Amino acid sequence: MIATYPNTELESLTFDRDSGTYRAEFDQQRTSASAAVTALLSAVRDCAPIELSPLYESVDPDALDSLTRVRSGTNGDVTVSFTVGEDEITVYSYGTVAVTSSNADGLERSTEQPALD
Repeated sequence: MIATYPNTELESLTFDRDSGTYRAEFDQQRTSASAAVTALLSAVRDCAPIELSPLYESVDPDALDSLTRVRSGTNGDVTVSFTVGEDEITVYSYGTVAVTSSNADGLERSTEQPALD
């Protein structure tokens, strides 16, 4: 597990070079979707979470957490997408968050993953 934000852990961070998408999984029992978004976005942008614009300027964090919380197999999966600056964020109800830059130069196009301290 990769700790990236107070009380937030992301797992299995991957980068798709062709699409410029970073993807990470998070434990929904321990981490809210909004915290996972903040953690991954700060890692991708290589900045401290406090340096990001507040998430509520782009999406209601409570609504995001509610819509994407753990679901039973009969309820189906939910996907929520929104933008934060130049980045498109997608959160899946099965505990995955993805960040894709709408600007081709926005993310470094390499196999190097961001440092997650």
